[in-house]
Amino acid sequence: MKVWYSICWQPRDYNNPNSFIELDGCPRFYLSENGKPVDKGMLENQFPSLQVKEIFKTEIFMQDENGNPMPTHYRYGIFMPHQNKSYDVWLQKSFKINAHILEKVKARQELFKKNMFLEYASKIIRHDMHSGINTYIPRGLKSLKAKLTDDLIKKYKLGMGLKLLENGLQHTTSISRGLCVYEPCKGTNGT
Repeated sequence: MKVWYSICWQPRDYNNPNSFIELDGCPRFYLSENGKPVDKGMLENQFPSLQVKEIFKTEIFMQDENGNPMPTHYRYGIFMPHQNKSYDVWLQKSFKINAHILEKVKARQELFKKNMFLEYASKIIRHDMHSGINTYIPRGLKSLKAKLTDDLIKKYKLGMGLKLLENGLQHTTSISRGLCVYEPCKGTNGT
């Protein structure tokens, strides 16, 4: 199984001008025929002024002018272009990609961030709805009914109001449980 890996380098000594010459010519990607990452020590032996900061599996987003797949320094969920302007320039220069492709990559990242926010917000809303509808309101209604005697209910004509509260709570609870069908809410036993 062929897998692309990104290689991130850094100079061992930033004061050594040799480091930056080697940094300019070192490989940024590695294609593994068997899926195993390249040996870090072997790479560092070829470039003595540099050290490998990180090696990670790379996604492929674009193709060169011959239609061959080209890797990018991208990991799912990790911001890639647009975070660093010099990286955007490097992408455009190294791969000769047009701005349209780069914008598509940026749009994917923005979509991913928005999706993460929406998922988080929906979990909070679902939890808060569940707490109110299935815990606090029923407890409050039960406590209220325990304090009201039949005489008080008749005297103040509270029968219809209590019945409406109970029916409304049952209806709201059934709707809340319907929302939890797609992702079970805690405490509802997955219903």
